[in-house]
Amino acid sequence: MMDRKFLEWIEENLRDPESALWKRTTDTQYRTYTIEYTDWNVAKRKHTRMRKEFSGFFACYKLNSKNGYGGYAGSRRVVAYESFSGDGFIVLHNDWRGDNGKENLARELISRCPL
Repeated sequence: MMDRKFLEWIEENLRDPESALWKRTTDTQYRTYTIEYTDWNVAKRKHTRMRKEFSGFFACYKLNSKNGYGGYAGSRRVVAYESFSGDGFIVLHNDWRGDNGKENLARELISRCPL
C-alpha cells in the first residue's frame, strides 16, 4: 500500500519518473512522534516554542533519479508519511520547506533511516 502511494508520488513530482531507482529500507510502521520547534508568532511579534504531534504510517526509502542534465543526482533518504489527521500522504525529505513542524519532523525521521 505505502509503496503504491510512493510510486504515485514519484510519477507526480519527479522530472524524469521513469529513471527513478528506489528501495524501501524499513518496514511500514504506525508511530506517533512529538516534535518541538520554534515558529514566528505574528500576533505576539516574537518566536514561540511549539509542540506538534504527528501520528500515522511511516516508511523510509532510498531514492535516486535523473536531474535536468540527464545524470543521476545521487541517492538520498526520504520518508513516506501517511496521516489520518488531515495531512494525507506526503513524502518528507531534507529539502522540505514551509511548515516548520514538518521540516523538523523530516529532519528527525530521516536521521533515523538506515543508509
